[in-house]
Amino acid sequence: MKVVQINANLTWVVFQDPVSRYWIGVCEALKISSQGKTVSDLRENIDDATNMMFRDLAERQELELFLRQHKWTLEGEMPAKPSTARFEIPYDIKRRTQDDLATVLG
Repeated sequence: MKVVQINANLTWVVFQDPVSRYWIGVCEALKISSQGKTVSDLRENIDDATNMMFRDLAERQELELFLRQHKWTLEGEMPAKPSTARFEIPYDIKRRTQDDLATVLG
């Protein structure tokens, strides 16, 4: 599987739901969220969610436009079959409490 690097500056805001105890992550730039039982599970699910999103964009031939709109770039070349690619997008995690989440995501 070919690794395709996306040069982007992503931030995921994460918090632990006090009722379910699941960790929830929200990426405003991508308009997606994810969850996991542990922070490690959440990180794995974030990687899977972003990979699926970018693979889908590539398969629909919308990746180039999406990257341009966000002022992001692709490092290297896309494989002929996007379904064989693994997209890696670096990100930072900002931990929040549920109380200040509404302020952060506004």
